[in-house]
Amino acid sequence: MALAHKGLDWTSRPTRFTEIAQIAGGGQKTVPVLDDAGTVVSDGWKIAEYLESEYPDRPSLFGGEIGRRLAWFVQQWARTQVQTPLFPWSRLRQTATNRCYALDISTKRS
Repeated sequence: MALAHKGLDWTSRPTRFTEIAQIAGGGQKTVPVLDDAGTVVSDGWKIAEYLESEYPDRPSLFGGEIGRRLAWFVQQWARTQVQTPLFPWSRLRQTATNRCYALDISTKRS
């Protein structure tokens, strides 16, 4: 959704859980993974911060510093108060079909 909000062209590639480590040259432990013309970023929050800093001319994801801090707070709250109690046995982010997604931005910067 962040890529669409920023108006960037991208492709989503279904990836099985066992293939995550092979995404973008290897070394990835979780998804999502963003490959922006060779710059690889993993973790949804880090991806959002990367997009905000690298594409400041596009619509903001947070609407300013207060929005960024509020979004971070909500994300941390959800991880600690919602996700962990619901899934104490797993920290994996995967869909019900055991498929995860890697994202590639096809926009090349000049």
